[in-house]
Amino acid sequence: MKKPVHNLSSYEIFLPQDFDHIKFRKNSEFGVGSFWLICTEDQGDFQRYRGIFFAGSTSLHDWIRILLDVGTDYAYLAVPWHQKLTEEETARQVKQALKGTRMLKDGVEIL
Repeated sequence: MKKPVHNLSSYEIFLPQDFDHIKFRKNSEFGVGSFWLICTEDQGDFQRYRGIFFAGSTSLHDWIRILLDVGTDYAYLAVPWHQKLTEEETARQVKQALKGTRMLKDGVEIL
């Protein structure tokens, strides 16, 4: 029997208290800043985004696919494998772009 193949690495990012959800959605849907995302689900205090993260620049040559779930004070980030950066490097850059305060992988804090 074949083992299942897991092709996503996921991270939990704690957001700052002053995180502006409305501004983030507006900017990310227009590709302003580091994200170019589409909100595929909105339940008021929870949004699910799919799209790309610009790693280091706004050039389309430096984009990385991401899946991002954003709650009131947290975000769950899933990074598909086989991209320009490792999953952890991508997660660190996304945390920085979101101005996240802490980041966990499998319940263990990553500095």
